[in-house]
Amino acid sequence: MSIYADFIGMTFNSTNQAETVLEAMGIMRRKALLGLDEAVVVACDPKGQISLRSEFDPTHAEESAARSLLMLLVQAIAEAATGGQALQPGVTARTQTLARYGLDTVLVESVRARLKPDSSAIFFLIPKESLANANAVETILRLFDGQLHRTTLSEQSAVGLSQMVNTVL
Repeated sequence: MSIYADFIGMTFNSTNQAETVLEAMGIMRRKALLGLDEAVVVACDPKGQISLRSEFDPTHAEESAARSLLMLLVQAIAEAATGGQALQPGVTARTQTLARYGLDTVLVESVRARLKPDSSAIFFLIPKESLANANAVETILRLFDGQLHRTTLSEQSAVGLSQMVNTVL
């Protein structure tokens, strides 16, 4: 089984911490210290309402399959954290489909348990052929006070998930 991408995230016990991490990693990207193109930030407000925000390198403004896949993965995880409350129409069925295509259910449960009111998270999908190095991203994330979550997606999983992205988004 060949690895297609690393899916890395970090959850925080503060609503704003993921934004702070995103800012710091953006500075590293602009100084060519980190080759990340995109990230998704999840914020859970005091009432438990979850919002998602996609952030990407403006020099790579075209929509990419990796960006769509990243957003789909994070939407499904956020849905699991809200107990099935769909963030968008059609999201509810996606969580089960993602697991069928190989998304690590342990990772989903771990993130779900940490996304509580007044928390946040940041996620990255790092394709194998990317300029970004998944181990470097993990090392940088460990500098912040949060819980690291990481899994890999096989090429087979990525193909299935990409087909799902094309039919759902």
